[in-house]
Amino acid sequence: MFRVLVPCSFFALLFLMFCSTSLNAQDARHQQQNAVRFMPPLPMVFMDGRLAEPGSPGATFWAGSDDSNGLVPSGTNSNRTVSVADLQMPAAARKEILTSQKKFAAGDLQASADHLVKALKIYPRYPEGHHALGVCYVRLKQFDQALAEFQSARTMDPTLVESFNNEAAMLFTLHRFSESETAARHALELDPVHKPSRYLLGLSLAAQNQNTAEAMELLRDSRSNYLPARVALADVLLKRGRTEEAITELQNYVNTPGAPDKEKIECNLANLTHAPEAATCRAK
Repeated sequence: MFRVLVPCSFFALLFLMFCSTSLNAQDARHQQQNAVRFMPPLPMVFMDGRLAEPGSPGATFWAGSDDSNGLVPSGTNSNRTVSVADLQMPAAARKEILTSQKKFAAGDLQASADHLVKALKIYPRYPEGHHALGVCYVRLKQFDQALAEFQSARTMDPTLVESFNNEAAMLFTLHRFSESETAARHALELDPVHKPSRYLLGLSLAAQNQNTAEAMELLRDSRSNYLPARVALADVLLKRGRTEEAITELQNYVNTPGAPDKEKIECNLANLTHAPEAATCRAK
């Protein structure tokens, strides 16, 4: 089955309040009015561990043919073997899954989901099928349904680090931050160096105002792979009273070509540094 998830830059809101301890009450009110309603892109991964590329349909393809005995996903995961579930899959379920994959690759997400639902009615205990259905629901922005499918997948196969990761992403999307933290930690128990899950754990801790050394380490380590980690790290640093370091993170963020929500971050940076353009930000 195509074990995938897609990049989702439209995902959950992480409200980062840039409040310096040196601000007076009036400045603090202005700062709150201009707080960044920031949307960090969450790391949604292929089941073989590769990150989906922005703008791609997010699907891998079958290594087997339509009449193969067991369907093995292509990709870089050489440790993936044919499971009992693969071998026991009825032909009718396999046909629905293959049709779903073709629809997904063509961009017809609802049809892809519909065929997966049919497949899972025939053969419900297939974790890759539930994971793939979660993918479709993510793309359709049906996040509660996506969460349920990822939870089903990792319940059936507790070794699926990607399903735990994607569960954490959905819980974050739904502002269930403590649960997102738990799911990310489960993923890291399976793979301690899993970069997407380390980033999600850092975001979840920051969203809960757990401005700990662990949160800082996770977000620092994530900066090279996830640019918005700089914004979350700046928030943590500010709350720890380390304003200059936070300013440096934000400056590096806005100086990066293509940084999302750049104008909003520039406005918060201007407020932090008391730059002249801060008055324009406050007037908006």
